[in-house]
Amino acid sequence: MPDIWMDVDTALSEVPVNIFPLTDDTDFKSIEGAVAYNAAGMALRWHFVTCAGAYSVTSVTPTTGGNYDWTDQGDSGIYTIEIPASGGASINNDTEGFGWFTGVATGILPWRGPVIGFRRAALNDLFIEGGTASTNLEDFFDGTGYAGGTAKLDVNVATIANNAITAAAIATGAIDADAIADNAIDAGALAADCITSAKIADNAIAAEHIAAAAIDFATFAADCKTGTGLKANVESISADAITATAIQNDAITAAKIANGAIDAATFAADVDAEAATWIWNAATASYGGAGTYGQAVEDTLADTNELQADWANGGRLDLIVDAILEDTGTTLDGIVDSILEDTAAMPTAAAIADAVWDEASTGHTDAGKAGAQLWTDLDAVLADTDEIQAELADGGRTDLLIDGIKAKTDSLTFTVAGDVDCNVQTWKGAAAQDMTGDAFARLGAPAGASVSADVAAVKAETAAILTDTAVIGAAGAGLTALPWNAAWDAEVQSEVFDALDAAFTDATSLTANGLLSRIRILCWILRNKIEVTDANGNTVIYQDDSTTPAFSVSSMLTDDSTTTTRLRAA
Repeated sequence: MPDIWMDVDTALSEVPVNIFPLTDDTDFKSIEGAVAYNAAGMALRWHFVTCAGAYSVTSVTPTTGGNYDWTDQGDSGIYTIEIPASGGASINNDTEGFGWFTGVATGILPWRGPVIGFRRAALNDLFIEGGTASTNLEDFFDGTGYAGGTAKLDVNVATIANNAITAAAIATGAIDADAIADNAIDAGALAADCITSAKIADNAIAAEHIAAAAIDFATFAADCKTGTGLKANVESISADAITATAIQNDAITAAKIANGAIDAATFAADVDAEAATWIWNAATASYGGAGTYGQAVEDTLADTNELQADWANGGRLDLIVDAILEDTGTTLDGIVDSILEDTAAMPTAAAIADAVWDEASTGHTDAGKAGAQLWTDLDAVLADTDEIQAELADGGRTDLLIDGIKAKTDSLTFTVAGDVDCNVQTWKGAAAQDMTGDAFARLGAPAGASVSADVAAVKAETAAILTDTAVIGAAGAGLTALPWNAAWDAEVQSEVFDALDAAFTDATSLTANGLLSRIRILCWILRNKIEVTDANGNTVIYQDDSTTPAFSVSSMLTDDSTTTTRLRAA
């Protein structure tokens, strides 16, 4: 059973996150009474199992002012969270089943919440909260009756009013062949004359009331075709007992014929041919009413007859076409001839070009005309080119600048072709020192093609070394999987021997409980002075100087005249 029941399909404001107080993971007992919704390392998960056994785990991020608001229930270490009915980013209270939280956070032991059962609110009202339903249920069984009173409910045929159970009061299909046990109703169970024609209502037995295949040939007795069976009964029916006037109006209608009672197999093989004959040989006068398919066919026939008359020679449409042909035959041809005559006099492309370039400029210099703008632009271009000609002339501004540049370049010397000879006056803000000596002799011949090539090679090797040594880490932290080299055995043995062979005294500082410390204590016990008090067995063991007590043990040696007992010395 769950620890708690809650209503499903309801927004819940405070769902318990933990069943026990959250506890510190250091001392395992201190209550964590102030855990925030966004505490470091917070990992909250919602476990849910449906009533059908489907299990799911969903991560939930607590919020403040969102769909999953985290609430601290005081300093008790108990916390709750909000779960929406729908629309949440991760979980919603929209399914019957059982759910619980698990979680962990930095400094807090892992926890689990109570198992919560989610079911209809009506069930919680009935079993827990109490209400009209639970009150009525209690009254029904305690003798006071469903609607009050002092007697239990009396269900008795005598107390049922007339017509309390009628055909209208019984739901459709409540009593059918499947609901009645085999042989529950047979001839032996029925009283004489309990079923007569007078007791059967009109239309009580109709085709729709009889189940499919409920009555077939196997249902009839073997003698149904004999003189004493069905045959005799049929023969006993007087002539004209079943006539049109004897059948009640609407006794046989489409609604009273069961689905499939009359199908294709019921009709004769030639029923389709007969139906086609009925339809196509029907008189048109009988089926030409407004809105019928027959009338639509007749209207279409009338329209086509009218079109035939219009298109005939001399008809309405024929006369209209003739008039169009007559008009276009005269007017259109004249227009085309005029166009051909006009276009023959058009000038050629060469004539148009000559007219444009030979046009006098004086006729196109008015303000706002393209000719005026063109002449303005040409005048400006001409003025600029005149200025450039003057600057490039001997003694002009541009000419003087070029002469100055040439004078500077003429002063440069080139001891080595392509290399300018120069003296460095300053170097990084200070006067440059004179460069003396042979740089090649100082540096020596490069190992490669040049000094630069050697520097590049060193740089590449340095990068490779950095890559190889990166795995070592700071203080050798990366050296975690070095294989043992047998060549180290002798060196390690030597170092260990030197460490063990080193002299130490009472005053030597040794690690407590270390190997050397234990050896020194053992030597004190085996070699040094020991004092035992006879009365109580208290024992003092001295250091190598036989003066300074190393340690003492109470009742280390005792003797009760039967057994001598020695306690652990150290």
